[in-house]
Amino acid sequence: MAVRFEHVCGHKGYSLDIFQAMERYKRIKQAKGITSNVHWTKIPVQDSISKLAGLSGFSRLRVPPGIMDEIGFEDCDWISHEVDAKWWKRFEGWPLPLELHIPCRDPIEHLLSQCNYLGKMPDCCQGVKGFINSCLRAMNRFSTQLEHHKNIK
Repeated sequence: MAVRFEHVCGHKGYSLDIFQAMERYKRIKQAKGITSNVHWTKIPVQDSISKLAGLSGFSRLRVPPGIMDEIGFEDCDWISHEVDAKWWKRFEGWPLPLELHIPCRDPIEHLLSQCNYLGKMPDCCQGVKGFINSCLRAMNRFSTQLEHHKNIK
């Protein structure tokens, strides 16, 4: 999103500096001789956020929540943040309505994508239920409580 549109803010980068962040990523890939399409989270990028955050895996391409809060969201038309549904309550008093977009994805495809991301492989001894449960993460991102916020459409 941040690559294609302006005023996009979130944990996967901000549109205001995404061009430079992607250029750094390409230079690092080239310097390391990586020609395959390796996900940017797998290549350590050195930038101001990665140096300041003191947390492994963060950069301008994956922004830590504390820095997101410091930057603020006042200039954002689109906010991408994969967090607990309660986090959105902070926008209740905003002068503009908040429109939530819930991605539609085939549930099985989404589950298998989570398993792949976590490096989980089906284990016959674990059983289907155990395998599925080992892949479920962040199930608190949506709540029907969001329907009761004053300015959420």
